[in-house]
Amino acid sequence: MADDVATASVKVEGIETFSTVELVDVEDDDRLIDKATVVFDDVDGIAAATMLEQRQVVIELGWSSEQARVFEGIVWRVKTQARSDVSGTRQRVTLVALDLSYKLNQGAGKAKVYPPGKLSDILTSIVAPYQIPVGQIKLARDPEFTADAPLIQGPKTDWAFIQELAVQYGARAFVEVNNDTSQFYFVSEKFFLDGDSMGQVTYVYGTSQLIDFTYQRLASGAAPVSAAVVTDPVTGQPTSNQGTAPPPEAPLSADPDEVSRLDLLGTGAGDVYSDALDVISKSAGQAADARPKENVVGLPSDPDLGDLATQQDPTRALGLLGYGTAVGNVNIRAKGKITIAGIAPWANGDWYVRRVNHRVTRGFGPDRRGESRGTYRTRFTVTR
Repeated sequence: MADDVATASVKVEGIETFSTVELVDVEDDDRLIDKATVVFDDVDGIAAATMLEQRQVVIELGWSSEQARVFEGIVWRVKTQARSDVSGTRQRVTLVALDLSYKLNQGAGKAKVYPPGKLSDILTSIVAPYQIPVGQIKLARDPEFTADAPLIQGPKTDWAFIQELAVQYGARAFVEVNNDTSQFYFVSEKFFLDGDSMGQVTYVYGTSQLIDFTYQRLASGAAPVSAAVVTDPVTGQPTSNQGTAPPPEAPLSADPDEVSRLDLLGTGAGDVYSDALDVISKSAGQAADARPKENVVGLPSDPDLGDLATQQDPTRALGLLGYGTAVGNVNIRAKGKITIAGIAPWANGDWYVRRVNHRVTRGFGPDRRGESRGTYRTRFTVTR
């Protein structure tokens, strides 16, 4: 990518605005509504005159060799700063847009009682009036509601209700741009770690795609493995539900490439590294012993609640957390897996991407972060 140039295309109601764009920052989150921030150096005043709420925004980012649509949404807020100094008169316009799920969060919340049916069918009916195509509704369990026990929505917006259902049924609900089209998804957490990784970033001494990566282990910060006892409303018999613990971590072993690199130093560090890992791998202490466990009490007499109360979030089952910056990569998206290599052996492998910021700047010299303008960086938060 040595000859590649960072590119950004921002269209508001179909009008290309790149000539005045100073900064584009697209935040892709696994639970929050995705957000795009665009800063215009508005020399001619066009942005101040035309950037208004509820207008459609489409953003494409990447490099001259590869671009992709990473955001589609509507303008939520616009701030204009007008100033005059020795360099002349200018305006700076900051536009903040939210993805199309924001439509489901507008207006007054209304209480509703839904007709009998499966949860997947009810979700489809909620989204339909907003003209957002359904990309996928994939549930580990698809409960069916009856006339005697209907699904009831309190006085809240449709998006707030959908997010409530996502938490209750151990899922993620979001609107994502795929194949250049915004689509609605409601997917159980257990499926996010299935399938292939979105790609790999590797840390290499000297220069690499992975510019920086800070990662930590905190076993006590993992999602707890829960147990619950529910009384059957018909028989009166207690039923025990035990959450499933995550599979054990792979045994520690020396990375051959790292051993080779250390051997080249001629200091014997390769042997020290290998021997140390061998000792640590055989230690009696295990991280799994520190992961939290809990007993859920006070549940109503509903057999289904036992399974719901003991579901574990598999995306943070081990208590690992990382923050990184990579050379701009449009393929890194929240709610998927990325392979990270070249780091500690216990951390190498697939991580779940919780949040991504795609950031493209324009111009010359350092920005407020001290980074060079005119480049594209991808910042991400990952868990395991």
